[in-house]
Amino acid sequence: MVLKSIVLGIIQGLTEFLPVSSSGHLVLVADYIGFESPGILFEILLHFATLIAIVIIFAKRIGKIIKALFTSRIQIKGRHWIVKDENLTLFFLLLWASIPSALVGFFLKSYIEKLFSNPLVVSIMLIVTGSFLFSTRFIKGKKRNKHNDISATLIGFAQAFAIIPGISRSGATITAGLWSGLSREASAEFSFILVIPAILGAMVLEIKELTQSIQHGLITVYLLGALAALITGLLSLIILLKLVKHGKLHYFSYYCWLVGIATLIVSFYS
Repeated sequence: MVLKSIVLGIIQGLTEFLPVSSSGHLVLVADYIGFESPGILFEILLHFATLIAIVIIFAKRIGKIIKALFTSRIQIKGRHWIVKDENLTLFFLLLWASIPSALVGFFLKSYIEKLFSNPLVVSIMLIVTGSFLFSTRFIKGKKRNKHNDISATLIGFAQAFAIIPGISRSGATITAGLWSGLSREASAEFSFILVIPAILGAMVLEIKELTQSIQHGLITVYLLGALAALITGLLSLIILLKLVKHGKLHYFSYYCWLVGIATLIVSFYS
């Protein structure tokens, strides 16, 4: 159990940031090595470990956002609110983009959990993810570094869609950002910082289950997997940011198509 938890943690860390769907790989690996996944709580703890990696990599921007919350002012003119600090603006856009996934997670939680035991769904969604990534080859034109409500809305809906296992969260959100007109760096930054409230919200919703797991003595097993996810997550995030910067996001589409089609064939013949 401990060894398999660590293996899944490594897979989570390697695939959480690379646009190949960490949840999809966890489902497939758990299915084909005969290991029954501990469930969505284990998923959340692994994601929480990789969240720490996000805080480490984007500490400077996160620090500026937190500072803006206490130092920046909002001007009210008539019915309009004017926010001059770009970091405070970014904070409100992150909140706005978090709403779709929060609603999906709250109202469709039980339905989404069932998908985590269906390799066929994962196979199809990996093919869809590959198509998203491949579409970035056709994005041209000068891109802006500043976010707006349109880009935040598109990225927010992309993150909600990525709750389905097999849909890469990073792939879907970065692609949405690029198609909305954001630069590669701005799309990646917004995408990864956006996952922070999503994971924290999920942790709050699962607090009861977390307490039960501690009582059953499973927390040590979970934490070992989380540690493995943290270490490998840091490495994969650094690698992805470099690839996004050089416009090579679509390279991952071939991998997603290959794994999706291969597992689809196996599902039909197994």
